[in-house]
Amino acid sequence: MAGERILIVDDEQSVVRSCTRILEREGFSVLGKTDSLSVPKLLRQETFDLILSDIRMPKIDGLELLKMAREIDPHITVVLITGYGTLEDAINAIRLGAQGFIMKPFEPEELITSIKA
Repeated sequence: MAGERILIVDDEQSVVRSCTRILEREGFSVLGKTDSLSVPKLLRQETFDLILSDIRMPKIDGLELLKMAREIDPHITVVLITGYGTLEDAINAIRLGAQGFIMKPFEPEELITSIKA
């Protein structure tokens, strides 16, 4: 798992920074974005093993981003994070192909476990 490329997408810069620090310490190569609108183009230009994305964001939300990412790369792993999660969000995320769902706030161990699963 170490060395895999992870794209973090969250409109909160503090979440992107925190997740980046945690995952880089685990040996992952991480790129963070706070503007979800830039992500589809990025996914067409670069390859990532996993996307860690917030669900609720302006412009393109995490569920829409999940759909776009799976169309661009059907094999990409997607884990969604949210501070406002509902059972309905989790069910929709899984139906759309998300491999994981994390509730904010989360502990570093929870993030690492969900990425390595």
